[in-house]
Amino acid sequence: MKDIRSFLPIILFAFLAFIIVLPLLPSGYIMTLDNISTTIPIAPTLGSPYFLFVSVFWILGKIIPLFWLQKAMLFLVFFLAGWGMYHLIPLEKQIPRMFAGFFYTVNPFVYSRVMAGQWHLLLGYALFPFFVKWITEFIRKPSLIKALLGAVLVTVITSTSIHYLPVMSFFILVLAISYYSLHPQEFLSSIRYLILFIAVILILNTNWIIPTLFGSSDVAVSLAVFERGDLETFQSVPDSTFGLIFNLLSGFGFWSEAHNYFQSIKNIIFFWPIVSLTIIFTTLLGIYHHVKYKQTSNLPFFLTLAVLFLVSLDLSAGVALPSFSQTTYALYEKFPLLRAFREPHKLVGNLMFVYAYLGAYGVSLLSGKVKELRYAILSVFFLALPFIYTPLVFGGFWGQLKPANYPESWRTADNLLKSDKDSFLSVFFPWHFYMRFKFANNRVIANPAPFYFSKPVISSQNYETVSLYTHDTRLEALHVDGLVTIAQEGVNLLGDKVYEKPKWAQDLAVIEVKYVILAKEDDWRKYFQWFGDSNEFENVFEDNYLVVYKNLLFGKELPLPSDIIIPEV
Repeated sequence: MKDIRSFLPIILFAFLAFIIVLPLLPSGYIMTLDNISTTIPIAPTLGSPYFLFVSVFWILGKIIPLFWLQKAMLFLVFFLAGWGMYHLIPLEKQIPRMFAGFFYTVNPFVYSRVMAGQWHLLLGYALFPFFVKWITEFIRKPSLIKALLGAVLVTVITSTSIHYLPVMSFFILVLAISYYSLHPQEFLSSIRYLILFIAVILILNTNWIIPTLFGSSDVAVSLAVFERGDLETFQSVPDSTFGLIFNLLSGFGFWSEAHNYFQSIKNIIFFWPIVSLTIIFTTLLGIYHHVKYKQTSNLPFFLTLAVLFLVSLDLSAGVALPSFSQTTYALYEKFPLLRAFREPHKLVGNLMFVYAYLGAYGVSLLSGKVKELRYAILSVFFLALPFIYTPLVFGGFWGQLKPANYPESWRTADNLLKSDKDSFLSVFFPWHFYMRFKFANNRVIANPAPFYFSKPVISSQNYETVSLYTHDTRLEALHVDGLVTIAQEGVNLLGDKVYEKPKWAQDLAVIEVKYVILAKEDDWRKYFQWFGDSNEFENVFEDNYLVVYKNLLFGKELPLPSDIIIPEV
């Protein structure tokens, strides 16, 4: 009977994850802001920290449709988050542990990240409780096996979301300082296992650490192009009534909330501040529980949670908090690893972790003060509280997410490109990184074209915001971007006035562009006028979703401008 009961939490959280994912199971892709999946699995890059995860996805994608893998990943996010947090809480009472698991699984932070398509981040978030359980056991009683298992676990989590590498590193550092300050006699006997743990991590992650040190990995490139505009563009946002800090404490403040990319919880749960205060109060009761019962053996862990919470709150406020903005700029300048959090609201996930863990102790303290009937009522209330706070995770995320398939015309266009045996580039218009696609249930998503088509396709990677226009360094993309800017605004990328309009066929042929793919999305009509009436482009395919033009000047000897003098040989 005891063995059966031990499986009940697994069944419970698997059932919860299944209920959330169920409306998304019909055939088709789930397309959200940054989560775009195509029929072609992305090949792993050896120098990337995501090499392990992408390799698994790539191998499975050869035998399983990618949209099933996509939904399996979302299922794992909800299942592992709930079960991991439940498994972490060292209490005998089931209700407090279930509350912790439910809240860590269903809260405003998780909802916003699902809608933003940051599922890799959420998978790291879901695995974080397993890491915390391991490190607390390892610090108290290190061993060879634990060191090796910990290194593997850290590598797996890093492979899903590199953002959790600095979080885990910080957690280890603070916990180790706290623990060995109270137990200095154990440090010398533990140091060899700590060194082994770090050494194995370095070995397992050599594939991307060494290229990063030499500045050639995608991590190094991302850190190198970081600028103040990143912090300003992706800064956390305040609530119009309650301000920034309470908004962050409540799990809100994600920059995309200001752009209305998805339904706001606040529009549905008008009493959200009351629910937020209830969760905060329960967490404070959890702190009181630790103080009252003087759990000295748990003091290092408790101190680590406190430091993690305060640092995460400060950094997530970032430049949006005037009194902390200059400090934020300085920290990001001196510690490049922080640039992984150019969008600092990601750290609010740590607040949710602390709420879930300490909140379980708060619920335990309250449940010990009431009689049976009141205990039952209290249990129902706290188990329901996460779902009252974030009901939008149900019903296909309140009807916002629906499986979608690419139009048949996209496949036709891809076949057309594949049938052409020349070596060439294609350009995809409209020239936007994020835009609304009709086939994606009219949602704003990142442009999937570069990942969908089998032949190389250039598309925009511009953020198009005032404080951060782009990080794109691709020469061909900058060339096209310059042409678009001249055509639309009459200036080049340097801001100089240009009176002559682009000669599209000739200017694109210079960079080996043979085809122009124009999707009938967003503001496509202003692009249509550049190609539709030109006798230098041939319309080779068109339907209700896109047009494909062939550049008739591709591969031909182009005339030089008249003002260029060719010297005699």
